[in-house]
Amino acid sequence: MALSQDLAAAIAKAKLTTSSAATKIGVTYPSLKSVLDGKSFPNARSLGKYAKFLRVAQSKLQASVEEEKDKAGRRPGRPAKAAGAKKTTKKAAPKKAAKKAGRPAKAAAPVKAVDKRVVRSLEASLKSIDQLRGKIEAALKNLG
Repeated sequence: MALSQDLAAAIAKAKLTTSSAATKIGVTYPSLKSVLDGKSFPNARSLGKYAKFLRVAQSKLQASVEEEKDKAGRRPGRPAKAAGAKKTTKKAAPKKAAKKAGRPAKAAAPVKAVDKRVVRSLEASLKSIDQLRGKIEAALKNLG
């Protein structure tokens, strides 16, 4: 049976959703989904997690995956790092002061004068708001 079918059967038997199964296995949802869909195979780091979930030996699962890769015509992946091997990371070179390139920034646009009609309209609106406020205050006095 293929790995994707074995996983699907184990997930169904455990009555888990794909998302909860991914959490239980210890892999991401997209990783599990692509393995279930047969689009990819587990990498060397996650193979042990899948083996533990399926309750099979990691070497047996590794052999099964390699066999499936051969059938699918896929080339083998990068060899796994030894357990406990340190990850090597290159430190980034310090950033150099960036030269300002291109055109200089535009000057701020001057503030435009406000149209007199707009001012009159706003004043009229404020006057009507004040009148309404007065009416509301009078109504509240009558109630209280």
